[in-house]
Amino acid sequence: MQTSVDVPPLVARLLAEGPAAELSPEASRFDEGESLALVRHYHALLGAADSDAIAATVRGVGEAAMAKFRHPQPLACKKGCAWCCFQLVAASGPEVFAIARAVAGSALADKVRDTVASRVIDPDRQFDLHNPCAFLDRGACSIHPVRPLACRYYASFDVQGCMRRVNDAAVTIPYPGAHIPLRQWQQPLLYAALAAAGLPAQDYELGGAVAIVLADPGSEARWYAGDDALAPAAGPRTRPGAAMLAEAARWRELAGL
Repeated sequence: MQTSVDVPPLVARLLAEGPAAELSPEASRFDEGESLALVRHYHALLGAADSDAIAATVRGVGEAAMAKFRHPQPLACKKGCAWCCFQLVAASGPEVFAIARAVAGSALADKVRDTVASRVIDPDRQFDLHNPCAFLDRGACSIHPVRPLACRYYASFDVQGCMRRVNDAAVTIPYPGAHIPLRQWQQPLLYAALAAAGLPAQDYELGGAVAIVLADPGSEARWYAGDDALAPAAGPRTRPGAAMLAEAARWRELAGL
């Protein structure tokens, strides 16, 4: 059952202005008070099983952060450019549930189920033109307003670089330099709250996880109760590394959870 949880002032500021941070190639410093407020807010929302509010907070803080540290060079990304949509997309449990709720009962839900059921994914390939994202529709993202944080941070200044990267994993895509430190700050805060709530501190393959929820609406309640119904959509590439988990553990301890 979802309930209303008050938004702390520091979290409201994060949603409006992004984090108070100093980003440079050498160091990234984030305000500890904001970070702890966000961890505790996520934890309260998890206790209320409010996936929609969690996903909205994840998106809102990410968008405000990227806007605050936006690079002056314009992005090459635009509707119809989908070179980045042929790889595994990872999303947290709350993001998965919110997206599944957004598409449930629509023609898109049927498409997602059919796409996931028929695809054969090679786990050793980062990009695979034979397996587009289950939400890619005629070259455009069909869930763009509610797309997960991973997609929001994935951006490029050069379409040609993205095209070459599909066939050559060694190609470096020019991207906004602030996105990596911002994501490395934001993700462990959610993982810290998930671990403190006794929930899986990891992500899931987006299409497969949403297909699970669409086929079994009760999976969300079971996930919050401790039965990881999304486990079949998890794998080595959706689980955070040791450094990320250590950072999450540090924030969990600092937050006293």
